[in-house]
Amino acid sequence: MCVVFFIWVFVYVVNINGMYPTFLQDVKGMSVFDSSMLPNWLAIITIPLGIVAGLVSDKFAIRKKALVTFYVVTALIFFFLAFTPGEDATSSWAFCIIMGVCASFIPTYTRGITPLLCTDSFKCDMALCLMAFFTGAAQVCAVFASMSVAAIGWFANAQFVLAPLCLVAAVAIAIVVKDDKKVVEIRKQEEEADRAAVA
Repeated sequence: MCVVFFIWVFVYVVNINGMYPTFLQDVKGMSVFDSSMLPNWLAIITIPLGIVAGLVSDKFAIRKKALVTFYVVTALIFFFLAFTPGEDATSSWAFCIIMGVCASFIPTYTRGITPLLCTDSFKCDMALCLMAFFTGAAQVCAVFASMSVAAIGWFANAQFVLAPLCLVAAVAIAIVVKDDKKVVEIRKQEEEADRAAVA
């Protein structure tokens, strides 16, 4: 989950929070004000929807399936909508809205599934600590994002670097991460066994 979160931070924080306003100015011809305001819709969407994502994950153990789904959706919008050439801003608006939805669920469920997978408090603390480390490490890799854009262009970088990275994240979660619904059931059985042992 920490490695996958590294991919998320690189894709989202570095390429969207860091470089998307520059793209909107250079390619879409937006003013400095408009290019900084459009990505703000990501935050406007993620603030309330992130709370909803947390409430949903509390009621239903769907974190793994949701993470795989939202990473695939993110890959698709990077391939078709993000960093598209031309001055038409429709694709940029659509991208920011859909990306805002994905950005509400992916970080929430990544951090939410970690304590489920690590029952030992020390291991859980170390996993979250490692996740924080990868968050910083991914941001340091911003230079590679800039080099990629300079070498192949905005749209090709989105299609051939960022979209595949999101698919790698989806596949990694699907294969490696335990299903949180099964984990919740196992935890309940363990708690019942502990109560029976105490009784």
